[in-house]
Amino acid sequence: MNENPSSLIVMRDSITAGRINMIMRQRGWRSKAIDGSDHLMDSYLKIRPRVTFLGLDTGSIPGDLAALRIREMDDQARIVFVCSRSKLEAARQASHSAGAVAVILTPILATDIEEAWPKIMGVVPYAPGLATLEPAPPPPPELLDAFHGGCVHNQRG
Repeated sequence: MNENPSSLIVMRDSITAGRINMIMRQRGWRSKAIDGSDHLMDSYLKIRPRVTFLGLDTGSIPGDLAALRIREMDDQARIVFVCSRSKLEAARQASHSAGAVAVILTPILATDIEEAWPKIMGVVPYAPGLATLEPAPPPPPELLDAFHGGCVHNQRG
């Protein structure tokens, strides 16, 4: 079965999430949008997205920490921060810390994703913020088994 690649969209702004969903659907991708970080890790493990679009304000967990938690679990996670121009500096700092592949400004156009696509699908940078991250409690075993056939990557070794 030839399944379309998937993306996860995690942000409180439903208009931006819907726009990203539409652009990714036009590219032939499946997307799941969630409006907060409460179920982020469960959703990530179930979907196993090739790309995660992440806002800085995701709910109970700030976007920079959410990105680090994703990278802690999957060292090849492709994270794209999405922010307004006023939050660009914070997004750049979070992007560097979490080893995100790109930062895209709102409002998002299809050409923005097209221009960033080589970075999005390119090499996943090292995430220096993982060195200072407190370990998270492990996810439930049934989710771990489903994730990459039971193989979870961790940059810290």
